[in-house]
Amino acid sequence: MIAPTDSSIDALKAQQAKEAEPREEFGGQMDFLRMFITQLEHQDPMNPQDSTEFATQLAQFSSLEAEVGTRDAIDKLVELQQEMLGGDGFMKLGGIDRSLLMSDMIGKEILASGSAVQLPPLDDSGNRSAETSFLFDLESGASDVKIDVIDPANPDAILATLELGPLSPGRKEQTWDGTTWGGSKLQGGVYEYRVRAEYNGDPVPVTTFLQGQITGTVPDAENPKLRMGPVEIDMDEVIEIYAGAST
Repeated sequence: MIAPTDSSIDALKAQQAKEAEPREEFGGQMDFLRMFITQLEHQDPMNPQDSTEFATQLAQFSSLEAEVGTRDAIDKLVELQQEMLGGDGFMKLGGIDRSLLMSDMIGKEILASGSAVQLPPLDDSGNRSAETSFLFDLESGASDVKIDVIDPANPDAILATLELGPLSPGRKEQTWDGTTWGGSKLQGGVYEYRVRAEYNGDPVPVTTFLQGQITGTVPDAENPKLRMGPVEIDMDEVIEIYAGAST
């Protein structure tokens, strides 16, 4: 038999004294240590504890300490992750601003809450590669629906009006080739629009959307935004993100 020496007992007592506060939440580590030391102090010196059993208990204690260390490390990782994440879920890597991470969205197509439409540019022949679309959602059926295209430089100037007539409730899409009241073709760019819907003279609630390609970001440490031409978009307004520009 190999009996623990007084020095080993003193070492365990010293480790116990270094613990200022018991960590009861980690399975009673200090209780285990106290019982272990008490057992060593009160063993029969003429019949000491079996060395195998002693080694087993030491292994259990080491395993407990390893578990405590692992849980401490996990707690620190969780705390670090929370510090690295902003309130909107965008990660802050050290001093890197979240707007730098948003720059990866440049060139991608998005659908967001808003009332703007992106019109493709005219080519040298005065033709447009594609039409654009207005997206909106009618809360209920409407007997008459109109879409006004507004001059971004003058909110009171209506460039074109599309007469859609009666529509059922739900999300709708209406294409537009960029033609104005007088039949001329507008230059490419972002234009504001509004949807006027009514049912037998009573207004029908409408939710409008904007879709198009992200052209840049607006750096701001607290509230960075996406940019679609001159239009600034908050991240919480984004509904869908597509891999790239639509064709």
